[in-house]
Amino acid sequence: MATISPQNGLILSHSRRLRLFTLFILYVGQGLPIGLFWFAIPAWMAANGAPAEHVGSVLALTALPWSLKFVNGFFMDRYTFLPMGRRRIWLLGAQTVMIAALCAAIVLNPGVGDVAVLGAIGFVVNMATTFQDVAVDGLAVDIMEEDERVRGSGMMFGGQSIGIAVATALTGAVIGAYGALAAYAIVAGLILLLCLYIIAFKEREGERKLPWQQGTAHPRNLEMQVGAWWPILKSTLSSLFKMPSVLWAPVLMGRGLLYGGLTGATPLIGSNYLGWKEAEISSLTAAAGLVAGILCLMLGGWLGDRFGAKRTSIGWLIV
Repeated sequence: MATISPQNGLILSHSRRLRLFTLFILYVGQGLPIGLFWFAIPAWMAANGAPAEHVGSVLALTALPWSLKFVNGFFMDRYTFLPMGRRRIWLLGAQTVMIAALCAAIVLNPGVGDVAVLGAIGFVVNMATTFQDVAVDGLAVDIMEEDERVRGSGMMFGGQSIGIAVATALTGAVIGAYGALAAYAIVAGLILLLCLYIIAFKEREGERKLPWQQGTAHPRNLEMQVGAWWPILKSTLSSLFKMPSVLWAPVLMGRGLLYGGLTGATPLIGSNYLGWKEAEISSLTAAAGLVAGILCLMLGGWLGDRFGAKRTSIGWLIV
C-alpha cells in the first residue's frame, strides 16, 4: 500500500484504506437526504394530519428520480472534466444542487399541506442524490482493485443504511422540537462538510482538486473516455437486454415494491393507529436502518468473500 505524503495529498489510487473509507463516507452522505425526504418528512406530514394520498404523492415524487438512474450514466460517461478525475466534478455538482434545493426549502418553508412544493423539493434533492449515487458507483469501478469490490460493496451499502438511520433519527427529532426548517439546515450543513472532503482528495496523481487549480488528466482516464454518444448507447442497450439483466429486473422491481410500500405505510400506521409523533416514527425507522447498516458492514463483505455474491444475495433475500 502506498503511503500518503504531504506533497501528494489524499490520492485514492494510492491507498486501499483511503478508497474504502471514501466510498463508505460518500454513501453515508448519500443516506442523509434519503433519511430526510423518504422517512422524516413523511413522518412529519402524517403526524400533523396529512392524508395518505398527500404523503404518497410526496413520496412518489421523491422516489421518481431513482427510476431514471440509467439515464444519468449516459451523461456522466459522455461529459466530465478529466483534469479533476472522471467522477469528482459530478460529485461536487450533485452536492451543490442538494445544498441549493435545501436552502430553497428553508426560504419557501412549505407546510404539510404544500404537497406540490414538498414533492418538487424532494424530487430535485433526490435527482441530485441519484447523480451522486451513480458517480460513487462509477468511482468504485474506476479505482477499486478486483479483490476489494465485495468488501467495498458491503461498506458502501452499510454506509448508506447508517446515513439513512442517522439522518432519519436526527431530523425526525429536530422537526419535532424545532420544525422542518432546522432539519433542512442541518442536512445542508452536513452535505457541505462532505463537499469539503471531496475537495480534499484526488482520484489519481497529477489531477487538480478544483477547476481553477493546476493539474492534468491522468493518461488512463484519457484512454477510457468515450467521446461519442453511439458507443455508450450501444453498450448500454446491449447490457440491458442480456439475459442476466432481464432475469435480475423482476428481483429489483419486487424489492422496490416492498421498500416503497413499507416506506409509505410506516408513518401512516404509526400516526393513525398508534398515535406516534414524528420523532417516534423516525426513531423506529432509524433503528431498523442502523441494524441493517451494521449487518452489512460486519457480515456483507465477509459473506460475499466466503460464499460468493450470488449465494449471499439469495440468502439475504430469504432472510
